Amino acid sequence: MEAERSPITVRRIGPDRAGDLRLPNEPFPLRGRLHVNYEDDAFSWAAETWPEDRVTYQTFPEEDYDYEAMKEDHFFAGAYLGERCVGLAIYERPWNRWLYLSDLKVCRDARRMGAARRLLEEGMAIAREEGYQGVSTICQDNNLNAALFYLDVGFDIGGLDTRVYAAELRLPPLFASAGDKRVIYRPLPRYPAVERDLARQLRDRLEAPDLISAAKAFYERHRPNRITNPVRFAGFF
Repeated sequence: MEAERSPITVRRIGPDRAGDLRLPNEPFPLRGRLHVNYEDDAFSWAAETWPEDRVTYQTFPEEDYDYEAMKEDHFFAGAYLGERCVGLAIYERPWNRWLYLSDLKVCRDARRMGAARRLLEEGMAIAREEGYQGVSTICQDNNLNAALFYLDVGFDIGGLDTRVYAAELRLPPLFASAGDKRVIYRPLPRYPAVERDLARQLRDRLEAPDLISAAKAFYERHRPNRITNPVRFAGFF
C-alpha cells in the first residue's frame, strides 16, 4: 500500500544517469541494537531500543562509485522524485547464487515514502531475471532501523550464511592425506589472546574506589554505540 501511494519511481541506472551513483550519504540514527541468537539450527532475534540520551547519528564515508569501472559486475537502481535521485541501491554479482545488496541509501527528506522498499523490489526483479535464488545483504546490528526494515519486508536472518552455501567434510581422505605424520590435537581457546599496553598518569593519592567510579562514569558517558556485529539477511523467492 505504501508503494501504491508513493510518488517515488524506480529506474535502473545506465550510463546516461551515471552521476546519480554519487548520491551523498546522510546521517542515520543509532537508536538500538538487534540481538541475534542461533540455537537448535534456527535464528531468533530481539530488538533493544535505547533511551533518547543514548541515541547518536552516523554517516558513512562517501563511496565515489564509478559506473564504467563497476558496470560489468554490478546492477544499479535509483529511486526518483520527478527527475531528482533520492535513493540508490547497488547490487553485486556474487560468486554464489544470491544477488548481493552492497549499498542501500535514501535521502533524509525522502524517507518513509516507500523508496527503500521499491529499490528492494527492483533488486528481487533483477535476481529473478538473472537466475539468482534471491537477494542477500549485511547491516550493522546497531542500525536498528535498517535491521527491522529488512525483517519487515520479509528477509530472513542468516548470520552464518546458512542459505548461501554448504560444505561436507570427509574425514577418511583427510586423515589419509597425513600419511605417517602424527596428528596432534589441541583445544582451541574460548577467547583469542590479546595483548594491550594501556597507561594513564594519575594523581598520587587517588584511591582505587575513586578510580573505579571514574571509569564507570566515563563508560556511561561514552557507551559503545558504534561497536557492531554484522547481521546477514536473505530474501528469497
